[in-house]
Amino acid sequence: MQKIYNRYQWIAVFCVTLFILSGAGVLLAANKKICRRYVAKQETTNLGVSGFEAGLIYEQLQAELRDLSEKTFEVSGYELSGEEITLLTGLKKRYRLMAVLCVISLPVGLVCQLKLARRRQFAPLVLGPAFAALVTALTSLWMLVSKGEFPKAFRQMLFKADFSCFGGGIISGILPAELAGKLLLTYILHVLLLSGVALFGRFLIYFYGRPHRF
Repeated sequence: MQKIYNRYQWIAVFCVTLFILSGAGVLLAANKKICRRYVAKQETTNLGVSGFEAGLIYEQLQAELRDLSEKTFEVSGYELSGEEITLLTGLKKRYRLMAVLCVISLPVGLVCQLKLARRRQFAPLVLGPAFAALVTALTSLWMLVSKGEFPKAFRQMLFKADFSCFGGGIISGILPAELAGKLLLTYILHVLLLSGVALFGRFLIYFYGRPHRF
């Protein structure tokens, strides 16, 4: 019987970890403040438009990224290049995958945790955030040292403010130099936030689940 509970425990750990990582990605895509604060604040962009107009363009792209339908990317008054559409479509597929994983991992993790609660086993609420933090750290390290095409492009954006990986079109012309760093920092903060929620839940269970002392 204990083997069954151990299996539930590791499934719950996996689900909590997956929920934190995918949930952070979903929150990042839904964060409109990045658009307003780091894109729209520019006086004049490399595209030659005002920061306000750049913010509107970015907001259109962000809204279409969050749209889970097969709708193609369009910007009012501008035409995206084929390379830009290809890259944005790839990002949209990753976002849709994260949204699906987030939605699936939450109920599965809750079911497993409810079964574990019968034996007062709440380790997944601690191990999940720990693994999420470890995966985030290892992924960040991989992005910094890997010679792959995507990590190289990310380092170009992060350290050199070079957005040429988007093809040198509209997107490259409206993105500010600090955006890549802010996106990375925001994702890490979202991971920490969701990890903190899980740990806080474990603390509440521990605090209110203790037997009364007289």
